[in-house]
Amino acid sequence: MAVKLVRALIYTNLWIASGAASLFWAGYQVLGGGAPPLRTLVFLFCSTLITYNLHWLLAGRTYCANRPEEKYQWYARFYPWGLALFGLALVGELWGVLGLGWREWFFFAHLGAISLLYNLPEQRTLVWLVSIRRIPFLKIFLIAYVWATLGAGYPALLLDALSPQAIFWFAALLLYTFAITLPFDIRDLIQDRQVGLRTLPDRWGLRTTQVVAQLCLATALLCLVLAGVPFWVGALLVIPASAGVQGTRPHRPELYFTGFLDGLLVAFGPLVFWGI
Repeated sequence: MAVKLVRALIYTNLWIASGAASLFWAGYQVLGGGAPPLRTLVFLFCSTLITYNLHWLLAGRTYCANRPEEKYQWYARFYPWGLALFGLALVGELWGVLGLGWREWFFFAHLGAISLLYNLPEQRTLVWLVSIRRIPFLKIFLIAYVWATLGAGYPALLLDALSPQAIFWFAALLLYTFAITLPFDIRDLIQDRQVGLRTLPDRWGLRTTQVVAQLCLATALLCLVLAGVPFWVGALLVIPASAGVQGTRPHRPELYFTGFLDGLLVAFGPLVFWGI
């Protein structure tokens, strides 16, 4: 029963949506904002939930049923529940959107465009739209940018806190998310090669990719400290990520990536709250 609940939490993307809210919560605290507005947390949670579920919901139940991966079989089985969750997330996002100021509208416009183009299903993409996940080497940089922007850029915008501290915090999140996203490209290495998609692990190889990720994590730790995060908090965030990167292999189970590695983002809010 517990395994089924964990699988549902991860496959519905409730887990990664919690990571978005947690990362923003951490950034809001680091930049001196204290407790963030509930409406903003709900908005980010629901927006992330919509974004991560968009790809398989747009692809359709038949597409999911024809994919061999366990998660797609799960999607096909619980497709109606996915639609219901998507509807609830839309309601939550609408509530959050109504509270946005004009600066926030402009801020989220470019993130929304990136998310839409990233999550377009390849088999249904319109002629004038390209799913940017198919562009060689690009997707990992966009993922890191979006997460760093949510966790650092957005809090800085709300708090008018454009400062060296905010820049170091942004750099830390950019490097950290880049490092923990590289294992996902390692996971997809064989599949990406089959469809002719070039990725960094394909170009560098497994070992070099892991070394680059470790260097990014070490630099992220330095940036966290420079941003005012206690060293021990940064270490508690970086050490598990380092172990996760080093233990990455293409054959690892799905929950290693979407459960453990994605879950590292969920830890940001509580650890920063505890440390600051």
